[in-house]
Amino acid sequence: MKNRFGFFHFEIIIGILLLLMVTSILLLNILKSKSYLTFDTMRKSSVVFFKIVSTNISSFSNSNVVYLQEVIDGGFIDKIKNPVGDGYCSTSESFVSFSNSNAYVTLKCGDLLIDHVDVSSKRINIYKVTEWNFNKNGDNYEERLLYNCYENGKEIFSSYIDESYFIYKINKKYQTSVYSIDDISSCRVISKFFYRTKKKVT
Repeated sequence: MKNRFGFFHFEIIIGILLLLMVTSILLLNILKSKSYLTFDTMRKSSVVFFKIVSTNISSFSNSNVVYLQEVIDGGFIDKIKNPVGDGYCSTSESFVSFSNSNAYVTLKCGDLLIDHVDVSSKRINIYKVTEWNFNKNGDNYEERLLYNCYENGKEIFSSYIDESYFIYKINKKYQTSVYSIDDISSCRVISKFFYRTKKKVT
């Protein structure tokens, strides 16, 4: 049955469906483009972070592992903007490490993570992760021993942190120069196992 414009109803329906399909494809391409730009920005930030650390490596007390917070404290870099939302990339979970003449970079921004990537690698994978917590969710989880310290019956740091960063924070807080957990005497060291899930997104 034709309407007053001379079109059958099913032709109108097909036209609407085609329009919706085209719109969906365009939106999908826009979202993919936005995701690519986000991931590309994060990758570039990780490379810049590594280059600044390697150029100024003699300025850091531990030349094996250098955290983003140390680089910021040293005035070598500003906070890295989180490309996936408000705020900045984690200063306590982002670091550059050196082992057997190789360099690796880790950068955590929101729930996205570049994890221990060889800086000479042509491909930098990005993962989606949860925050560290006490729950083992399914079979695909990571386990890590994190640290804090008791003083006057209270934990001195707001969260539990990696060993190397923990030592850096202790030295900064108490103006000490310890190099291992066993050397810490300013407070009572405590450690707990934490877990998180990690899923590759690109």
